[in-house]
Order: sequence, then structure tokens, then C-alpha cells
Amino acid sequence: MMLYKPVPFLFVPGVLVFLLGLLLSLTILIQGDVETNHLHSLIFGRIFTIIGFQTIATGIYMNAYAAVHGLCEREEFIESVEEAEKRVKEGKAKSFKDADELNAFLESLKSEE
Repeated sequence: MMLYKPVPFLFVPGVLVFLLGLLLSLTILIQGDVETNHLHSLIFGRIFTIIGFQTIATGIYMNAYAAVHGLCEREEFIESVEEAEKRVKEGKAKSFKDADELNAFLESLKSEE
């Protein structure tokens, strides 16, 4: 079930836990005097933040895995990553030494259109 729709099971709860941990941590840090009164609450908030982040990352990984194996719809981002991977494998990808070379390449693409 989670491979078909990981967003409602992992991404949404992960965002909620992450925001709760961030809100708790920031509230305690803004109040001040963390060392004597609220150290355990600050640690609890940071643990929530880490758990939320890991849950969000797991949801993204599962969504990508499901898209690659055809278990859910492919999103534009995944298709663009796969297209870039094909270009690299075929040797059609271009690498740039610095920002000036990249800007010159982008300008040449604009002038072709």
C-alpha cells in the first residue's frame, strides 16, 4: 500500500512531526534559559525534527522507487532525472568548467530558438 501512495502515509506525517519538532525547539530557544529549565524539551524537539526529516526522506525514496518500477505515476522530476541519466550514458551531456562557460552555452541555446 505504501508503495502505491507513500505521500499520505509517510510524507504528510513526516512534515507534521518535523514542523512540531521545529516549533517546539524554536519556542524553547526563543524563551531562553535552556540550560537550566528546558534542556530535555529541547532534546525532545530536536528528536522530533530528526524523525520527521527521516520520514519525509523515506516517503520521497519510496515514491521514486515506485515510479521507477511502474507502481505509481511518474512525476516530471523523475522523468527529467531519467532523461539526464540517459544523456550522460550516451555521452551527450555537456560538462562546464566554470559559470562563464555555462552562461555562454545557455545563451547559445536561447539564440537557436
